Amino acid sequence: MQELVTIVTLIIPFVFVIVVLWIKMKEKHQHHQLQADLYAKALEKGQPLPDNLFEEDKKQHNPLHTGIILIAVSTGIILFLWMLFSAIEKYTPEAEGLSSLSLVGMIPLLAGIAFLIIHFIEKKKKNQPNVQ
Repeated sequence: MQELVTIVTLIIPFVFVIVVLWIKMKEKHQHHQLQADLYAKALEKGQPLPDNLFEEDKKQHNPLHTGIILIAVSTGIILFLWMLFSAIEKYTPEAEGLSSLSLVGMIPLLAGIAFLIIHFIEKKKKNQPNVQ
């Protein structure tokens, strides 16, 4: 039973990532399909198309936003895994030391801290006047 719980616990994050990517790809495909339909209908009616119809939105990358999200996600991962593995250890004495695996959540935590550092470095560079 414990082996099944361990296997499922290890597989769930990968399945989650695959599902999220599939949803994102499906959404993008629908967006392109709607654009193509609009283009075809406009051609049928002889209407002119706007110049910026097929331009992608330019989203500004914000490292502060990314860093905060990664820190929040890692906190959730660490707490969830720690509570899960602590409960398993409580009822299965041979699973001692399993709760230390919750430190896997340190990976996105450190990445989030790195994004925060990048944000503050970029902010400092923007505020410095260009001296030549």
